[in-house]
Amino acid sequence: MSTTALTLNDVSMIYPDGDSEIKALDSVSMEVAAGEFVAVTGPSGSGKSTLLAVAGLLQQPTRGTIEIGGVDVGSLRAKDRTTVRRDEIGFVFQQSNLIGSLTALEQLQIVAHLRGEKPSDATDRAKEILDRVGLRDAAGRRPHQLSGGQRQRVGIARALMNTPTLLLVDEPTSALDKERGAAILDLLGEVTHERGVATVMVTHDVEHLGSVDRVFGMDDGVLTVHDTDRGLQPA
Repeated sequence: MSTTALTLNDVSMIYPDGDSEIKALDSVSMEVAAGEFVAVTGPSGSGKSTLLAVAGLLQQPTRGTIEIGGVDVGSLRAKDRTTVRRDEIGFVFQQSNLIGSLTALEQLQIVAHLRGEKPSDATDRAKEILDRVGLRDAAGRRPHQLSGGQRQRVGIARALMNTPTLLLVDEPTSALDKERGAAILDLLGEVTHERGVATVMVTHDVEHLGSVDRVFGMDDGVLTVHDTDRGLQPA
């Protein structure tokens, strides 16, 4: 039986707006199991990025609870939330945000260095992950020597270096053509299922979701779940 890796329970994010308020997230609840790949789609400004920020412990919600690996992270001290974010969460950004002076291998090694790992252990794992994402022969290349799709693969590999419980992915195909974008989504599905990580991806790309296990929609901060027979229904 799959374990629940991420739980959002009645999570809201509310911002004051003059005499009124804006609900970036409106009573959002969802569960994502280990080894499950879910996508959240919706227009710009719908709350998708806020959902990732809250799930990734980058923002504290106005109300509601968040559990990662069964731990109520909202009850933790700020220092402990930082540790959870470092050790349990991997981020894949819209732009790969690679360090220009580092090789693909070094992009991964620095993640392990920040956790105090031995260089030899980190190097072996980094090479294995680069091999898994199809970049064995590109380990010594710097970002300017890589294609857009290869840079995004390095970003995925880097996010996997801390063996995360939760992988949060922000618009990974926005800078890629359709073929490379589809390949990235296929790769995300494969590594999610193989490594047992829970992956939440926000995306505008609704054409290539064949690797996704479940699809949610978001509009005006309200999360809905896609039912193939009835369309989007309240989550």
